[in-house]
Amino acid sequence: MDSQEALHWVRGWYERLRYRLWDDGSPPSKYDWCHFQPDRMAANALDQLSVEYSHIVTQIAAYVKEARRRETEYLADETNEDLIEGFASAQMHLCDRLRSGIEVMGRKIEETPVECLVTLQQAAAMVSRGKSTLEKYKGRMPTEHVKGKGGKPSLWTWSELRPWLAETFDMPKLPKRFPADKFRQS
Repeated sequence: MDSQEALHWVRGWYERLRYRLWDDGSPPSKYDWCHFQPDRMAANALDQLSVEYSHIVTQIAAYVKEARRRETEYLADETNEDLIEGFASAQMHLCDRLRSGIEVMGRKIEETPVECLVTLQQAAAMVSRGKSTLEKYKGRMPTEHVKGKGGKPSLWTWSELRPWLAETFDMPKLPKRFPADKFRQS
């Protein structure tokens, strides 16, 4: 599961909780544990995201723990209005933290460049040159990532090739992400 997919599962958990709290309209019940607890996929996603976003995931885990504590108190006396309010409040705080954590992680995941492989012809077009011009530079340019065989072109990693192209052809404004990158995260 990549970071984008992991975020998808956490977002699904958030949407279930948000619906239960704001759109459903019913008061808290003893069955709310199924909303504030992450399902298996969301829990696995949080484990994966904790490697890169440990601070955010640790905070989310603390809010889940607090919601569990408030739920236990509420279940001990389901008629106590203060306990009902405390349980609902803990779920709302968890939902708010999930939302803000998803926003932060989402921005960072979208900013993370995906490695794009480009042909010599594609690279040449980016600096307004022909493929044959770049072929003359092969000994001086970064090594290809995939060596072409049987009529298939060699491929270079754009993030390695871009700085060389920018310096060699005085093109400082080449994009960090290759424009035709089909592997871009959506």
